[in-house]
Amino acid sequence: MIWIFVCLMAGIAIGLLCELNGKAYRLAAVIQRWAFLAIIFVLGFGLGQDENLLASLGEIGVEALTIAVLCSFLSIAATFAIFRVFRKRGGQK
Repeated sequence: MIWIFVCLMAGIAIGLLCELNGKAYRLAAVIQRWAFLAIIFVLGFGLGQDENLLASLGEIGVEALTIAVLCSFLSIAATFAIFRVFRKRGGQK
């Protein structure tokens, strides 16, 4: 877990120190989007392979689904909010 935090902090530090031009910024955004989609796919694949999870889906219930959807929605909303703050801070519109 510590390595995830270290990588995150290193990425933030490098991002603050290195300013990307328009083309490099767009390329980084495309790479980030595809990497995120690949992670989601691999997670879904792993969940689909878990027979115990699939067998107990009916027992998980609406509460677990509600929590998952709310966490996902609030995480996305927070990401957009933080992105807007840093984007304004960097002088981009």
